[in-house]
Amino acid sequence: MKNETVISEMKNEDVICEMKNTAVICEMKNETVISEMKNETVISEMKNETVICEMKNEAVICEMKNETVICEMKNETVICEMKNETVISEMKNETVICEMKNETVICEMKNEAVICEMKNEGVICEMKNEAVICEMKNETVICEMKNEAVICEMKNETVICEMKNEAVICEMKNETVICEMKNETVICEMKNETVICEMKNEAVICEMKNEGVICEMKNEAVICEMKNETVISEMKNEDVICEMKNTAVI
Repeated sequence: MKNETVISEMKNEDVICEMKNTAVICEMKNETVISEMKNETVISEMKNETVICEMKNEAVICEMKNETVICEMKNETVICEMKNETVISEMKNETVICEMKNETVICEMKNEAVICEMKNEGVICEMKNEAVICEMKNETVICEMKNEAVICEMKNETVICEMKNEAVICEMKNETVICEMKNETVICEMKNETVICEMKNEAVICEMKNEGVICEMKNEAVICEMKNETVISEMKNEDVICEMKNTAVI
């Protein structure tokens, strides 16, 4: 381990976990999950379904390509956009704008004035005590803001992004990607292939089931374990390089 940098790689399934100055990068090839935490910035990306969750200065961005859902919170501003159906929900200084193009739904609240316009589809936009609820039936997009909590859900593809007290949860069912940040704690899990990356007080845990790789860093101690072959490497205040050939753990 050099400069608090941990790299754990297992060939064939290709899992890479790297920690640089409290930055965690986990990548699993083919499904390609990337989790990165730099200055409280979380990026999770899963290719093919492509879910991106990013937190920068209490700003949350969640994007799922193909269905393309974007939820962003910047300075208590909520933006939710679903391409093709195109739903936009924005709250700035108690101002709510909801717009769905093609079906054309506009909900706007300025100075406690509410305008809701809906054509052909069922849309509900409601603001109560700085709480914003936007729902589009059939496609069913829900965006809610209560006490700086953001929930965005799109059913069928089912994307959930929630921010409560600087906690970010992003979940996409079927492929099931979960990214959560609580008190500088990062958890990224992709089921079926099941990659877990967690950072707690500069502790890094990376686990991929079936092939079973665990990398953990606690107080500058590195533990790398690959089940069946079971390689354990532990280091304190020293540089560690662990290599096991054939199944290639580095």
